[in-house]
Amino acid sequence: MNDLGDVLRERERALAAAKAGAAEFDVDSAKGAVRGRRRTRAVLAGAGGAVAAVAIGALAWVGYGTLQPEPAMPGPSPTQDPTPAATASSSPSPTPTNSTGEGTPAPASAMGDDAQWLERVVSPTTGETWHAPVALGALGLVGGSGSEQLQYYDIGSVGTWEIVATVWPEFQYFSGGYPVEHLLLMRDGEVRLLTCPSSQSDDTCIVADDTEGLAEDGTVHVDSLSYPNSVTTAEGLTVQTATPQGYGQRTAYAHEYAGALVAAPGIELTVDDRDFLGMGERRELATLGDSVLVEDRIDGWVEGLTDARYRIVTPFGGEIDLPWALADAYGAGAVAWDDGRDTWTHPAPEGASSSEQEYGLLPATRTCFGAAETLDTRHDPTGWVAAGSTVAGQTVYLPRDGGNEVARAVFDAMRGNPEDVQGLEMEQFPYATYEAFLEARSVMTWQRADGQWVVAIDAYAAQRVYECA
Repeated sequence: MNDLGDVLRERERALAAAKAGAAEFDVDSAKGAVRGRRRTRAVLAGAGGAVAAVAIGALAWVGYGTLQPEPAMPGPSPTQDPTPAATASSSPSPTPTNSTGEGTPAPASAMGDDAQWLERVVSPTTGETWHAPVALGALGLVGGSGSEQLQYYDIGSVGTWEIVATVWPEFQYFSGGYPVEHLLLMRDGEVRLLTCPSSQSDDTCIVADDTEGLAEDGTVHVDSLSYPNSVTTAEGLTVQTATPQGYGQRTAYAHEYAGALVAAPGIELTVDDRDFLGMGERRELATLGDSVLVEDRIDGWVEGLTDARYRIVTPFGGEIDLPWALADAYGAGAVAWDDGRDTWTHPAPEGASSSEQEYGLLPATRTCFGAAETLDTRHDPTGWVAAGSTVAGQTVYLPRDGGNEVARAVFDAMRGNPEDVQGLEMEQFPYATYEAFLEARSVMTWQRADGQWVVAIDAYAAQRVYECA
């Protein structure tokens, strides 16, 4: 395990394997804790401009904007296993429901090298077709620990091969549902691991450990899952769509190319599952060939705001979570003030190598299980004054003198309730008063390219947590 993503996924898998016999772990209670106001049991200020929660829940924001991606391992060459003449991918599976009642969204656009890969996604040259998952049962084709629990689904074909996904049979938060664990190629009794689904030569291949000698095939690729690094919607919103590169991983996981199943034979998310994943009102932002880029919105953790998450729905119905979809807008150096004031340097956490450090920018949401962005859908311009700019050139606004309702709600949510600490030693929220919070320029807003108003915070003012549960 080489980085944060590897560590968190290993913890997740270990937890899933152990929880059935662990009386002290209650998954329903864990989900319930994520709804509404979360209990925080102590506080640990995070390094590198974010807040670091020591348990598995702090996936999205640990070191957000400060972790530098590791160099990727060499990926597959574009060489393709012999297939019939290439045709455009067909997809019998339905596109996701657009709860706004709008029609089919416009196609996404891209620039530079991303443009050619978007064209390949839209018009595949690799001969694949997709369909809604067909349950095959627990075939036991993949060896290794816990493999007898895997469920198999036929999801499509490429050339003369059937494409079969193995799926973990339990809900996994970090994977966004029931994650695809392996992609298999099957024909005439032969079974191979499809390890390099992306046609892009610099994309990482799927890690294929613990498969007990199953043959690997890195020559078969599928253009329709070879998403570009980023795309731009017709409304002007640019979204990072390449999950493996986004995490800076040395090896990829199958669900980062194929997603997780949320609706298939034997799989149906509960209301709690959907709430846990932030699936509320769904907006279709753009088409990526037979895939769809979507935004899911729910009531925000901060009262009066809206939390948004982003996903790609694949041609066969898998959903790829994009927790860092809008990462370019956050992190250290994301906002500069017109008066040149440095409000980003704060006392470093205990044990750091220096007494001070530069903190970054975060969405105004909870530390654990946080959204990709926080929106103010009822923005009142009279409550804000222009004060700076983002790296992308948008004007940044601070609360007017004395604050406003949004700023007050953010302060109250981030400070939390000391009674929730349950007697454990904690580092106090750094601002004793609302006035000090405002003076430090802890909360701000700007209008992003598609017209939505974003609310963000200085990471030093983020919710303090000891453990996510």
